Formats: sequence, structure tokens, C-alpha cells
Amino acid sequence: MTPRRPLTILAAAGLALLVGCADEGAVLLSPGGGDELLYARDIQPLWDRDCTGCHFAGGTAGLDLTAGSSHAALVGVPATGYAADRVMAGDPDASVLFGKLAGNGLYGGLMPEGGPALSAPELELVRRWIAGGALDN
Repeated sequence: MTPRRPLTILAAAGLALLVGCADEGAVLLSPGGGDELLYARDIQPLWDRDCTGCHFAGGTAGLDLTAGSSHAALVGVPATGYAADRVMAGDPDASVLFGKLAGNGLYGGLMPEGGPALSAPELELVRRWIAGGALDN
């Protein structure tokens, strides 16, 4: 029998912490060890790092993901070209944004263009944020 090895993954600048044992499942924690996700602390930094190079006010991408604008541009807003909202609060699988970040093929190509920038723990943070109501907190 192989001994169990603890699994700890720290994602970009401590945005997520995945702890547990690989063979027993793991738990995703937000920074500081709490379960509460905060948009400004846990989600906006992902947009700042990976998205705002194209998605800014007046940019050709047509979506402003900069701080102070991103939440209102995402949650409950119909996605251009799709019969779904960019973010459907409470339902990550029906959200165009999550589909694009996960690269599930339902809503066009993977974002950001050129390949996956979000790690699995970061993608899970976005999923949890949407599933938890996509709060602006």
C-alpha cells in the first residue's frame, strides 16, 4: 500500500489553497483559510492578471473587466452572441464566462485566448463564486 501524501497547491500569489490528500479528496480554501469568497480579494485579481489586457473600458473586446466595473458587466448581463448570461448567479454551468474559462466548448473558444491561464484551483474559485450567488463583496 502506498502511503498517503498530503496535497497542497498554492495558486498564483496565494489566490487559492487546496489542501487534503489526493486519494481522499481535497478542500479549496480562500486566502486566510476561510470558506467565504470575496469578489475583490479572490476573483478580481484573476481578471486583473489574465483578462484586463484585452477586456478594459473602450477596448475592442467589448467587455470591461477592470476593478470597479467587472461585476456589473458580468452578473445577470446577457452575453453577446449567446442565449445565456455572462454570469448566471448560482449556476456556473449556465454561465458563459465559466464555460469560456473552463474551455467546455459550449460558448466558443477558451479564454484567455492562447491557452488556459487559470489553474484548476483558480477555476474552482470562480465556480464557487458563481455557485454562491456571484456576490459583489
